[in-house]
Amino acid sequence: MRKLLFAFALLAGCASAAPIEFTLADGGAAQGSPGSVAGWGFTFTNSTLDFAVITGSSFTPLAGSVPYTDWAGPQFLITGPAPESPSTSQVFDAFLQTGVGAVTIDPSAVIGSVIQGTIEVTYDRYSRSPSDPNFDPDVDIVSLGNTLSAPAQITVAGSLATVPEPSTMVPILLALGILIGSRKLMR
Repeated sequence: MRKLLFAFALLAGCASAAPIEFTLADGGAAQGSPGSVAGWGFTFTNSTLDFAVITGSSFTPLAGSVPYTDWAGPQFLITGPAPESPSTSQVFDAFLQTGVGAVTIDPSAVIGSVIQGTIEVTYDRYSRSPSDPNFDPDVDIVSLGNTLSAPAQITVAGSLATVPEPSTMVPILLALGILIGSRKLMR
């Protein structure tokens, strides 16, 4: 009887999970300095028997406007059953342009301010993987233009100007002294 109850509890837990989920890394909290590019890592999970293709992402701030660049949409990310992976995760990397997308923080943004909003991903579902040679986009469509969203925020962070440590100042001052001394000897 205990085994039966345990199995039922496991099945009930599985049934409560959404068939397709989108989450942002670190609960949607990111940070960046004024004038920098900041963004979010993400996980997109598809536990259906269909194949989902992320077609785009957008950021809608609660106030004002913020320049946003979609990075997930152009990557042709497919999730689903074999031969694909049921989950796609990416960390945010501004250099590699990975993650769901990026916001350019205003250079005059106040340190400590928070930009809040919502990230929305758009995806299409197909009965056959788009990477399958027999894929036919007209026949294999399940649904187009589906959306999922997650709350997101960026804290504008800053740092005090760095002052060289004494250990690095000594060689700099020594080199400067040698340069000035050699100029005087050349005259």
